[in-house]
Amino acid sequence: MTSTTSIAPPASRLREDLAELPLLDGGDPRCECDHGAGDDYVACGDKARWRVTIECACGGGHPRRVELLCTQCLANRRRDLERESITIRPI
Repeated sequence: MTSTTSIAPPASRLREDLAELPLLDGGDPRCECDHGAGDDYVACGDKARWRVTIECACGGGHPRRVELLCTQCLANRRRDLERESITIRPI
């Protein structure tokens, strides 16, 4: 008989992870598109109007990504995507 044990992250780490998630019920969601230079992340910050689900179609088992985007960043993002499958829903 085998048993599996999972170790939960410390509460402080969990709060840090949750702080990075966009709030959908705490006001208007903001666009998450990165406008930073290099490794610096700077969110667009405009009002997000679209929930975009991006699935890689290369067959490498990459995880699905969900992004909240404004209309302009959505147009830019669609040009950047090549083989990925995207689903767009209004917020």
